[in-house]
Amino acid sequence: MPKPSNEIIRSQDGSHTLMSGQFDTTYHSTHGAIQESNHVFIEAGLDYLVDIKPDIEPIHIFEMGFGTGLNALLSLLWAEQHQRTIIYHSIEAYPIEKATWQAVNYPELLHIEPQRFHQLHEVSWNERCGITSNFHLHKISSPIEELDLNQDIDLVFYDAFGPGTQEELWRPPVLNITTDLIVKDGVLVTYCAQGAFRRHLIALGFDVARLDGPPGKRQMIRAVKG
Repeated sequence: MPKPSNEIIRSQDGSHTLMSGQFDTTYHSTHGAIQESNHVFIEAGLDYLVDIKPDIEPIHIFEMGFGTGLNALLSLLWAEQHQRTIIYHSIEAYPIEKATWQAVNYPELLHIEPQRFHQLHEVSWNERCGITSNFHLHKISSPIEELDLNQDIDLVFYDAFGPGTQEELWRPPVLNITTDLIVKDGVLVTYCAQGAFRRHLIALGFDVARLDGPPGKRQMIRAVKG
């Protein structure tokens, strides 16, 4: 039986997000998809990492949930702007439909050619692909429980559906799979500030800070591995 299709909706900053037909929740904040991704993952994640590790090269990112490809696109643009090399690993158990990723408006709002975004979806799964000289993408088509990634990770974008939708993704043992990849002094960022998730990270040896969240979200979490 085919899974229900996703619906494109416009968030408050004008950028598209999706309403998941399978999980009945949105992929991004309805207050602003691009706005949220920039705040949580680029500014609190990538910018912070290079502040504390200015000589890091390349930067290995692991993303929990490829989704629409928005975080990957913003990371690609960041790599080009800063002339830093990013190796971007992203896992996704439920890839979105071609008609959907072709229709979202990120290229228009970010003032890039649509093909630059579409390429992130078109490249092969389960192999590392050079998108530009500064950005390499490794998309993994798999449930997180079956992840087989022998790679030290500097930065994790924890962007799974929230605990109210997929609680198991925010608890051990799934959380352990992801955090085991992170190097010492590596960073995890997420839009979620749930107390139970924060306590799990602390128990795993992370220094956890609650930061101001993006519009519509009071707090977010950034965790540094001790």
